[in-house]
Amino acid sequence: MVTIAQVCSVMQDVLTTVAEAAARKTGFVQRVSTLTGAGFVQALVFGFLANPRATRAELATTAVAVGCPVSAQAIDQRMTDAAADGLDQVLAAATTTLLGADPVAIPLLQRFTGGVWVQDTTTVGLPRTLAHFWRGGNNQHTTTSAALKLGVRLDLTHGTLQGPFPDHAITNDRTTAVVEQPLPPDSLRIADLGFFRLADLAQDGAEQRFDLSRLAILTAIFLPDGTARRPSIAHMGLH
Repeated sequence: MVTIAQVCSVMQDVLTTVAEAAARKTGFVQRVSTLTGAGFVQALVFGFLANPRATRAELATTAVAVGCPVSAQAIDQRMTDAAADGLDQVLAAATTTLLGADPVAIPLLQRFTGGVWVQDTTTVGLPRTLAHFWRGGNNQHTTTSAALKLGVRLDLTHGTLQGPFPDHAITNDRTTAVVEQPLPPDSLRIADLGFFRLADLAQDGAEQRFDLSRLAILTAIFLPDGTARRPSIAHMGLH
């Protein structure tokens, strides 16, 4: 069972030790400065949690609260590629820490000892100035030149979360980073048609994993006697 104390300990390490290491590795911090790597990350995390549209002045106020007295101009000047690289590393470190809850007692889900994983992505629009770092696209989710696609998996049996894994918004769901994360044998993956790829289904079958998905309309289903059938639009398949 995961406790609040455990979560606090993990996040404290991410927002201090990991943030400082990332700041030095990316060159965000090259010498002793009032605005440390940890202070910058904490100012952004806590500042935007309090107000998703926080101004530079509000972020500077948060920086003061975490022990880094700097001006709004100083915050603005540190919004660089090195800062983005460092924040990306901090996010990666946070998402590699898997926290779960007590197992559920639902017999149907317990049949899959490797977990029952719901998989999906979401797209978040970003300012144009970040287009060189996170490429957007023109689809039903976003029409901006800068956007971020985040992929996640949630294990319904233990409450464990994998992700979010960041990708460019133009990335097809079938090739996002979340798809590349291995699942254990005897697990069930539940995903929408955006992730449907026969090669992945075949690999899952060979490695004793299962998939629940709506089938692509042109997919042929072969019965044991060799008869082929086309699925209807509402057809659901368990592989």
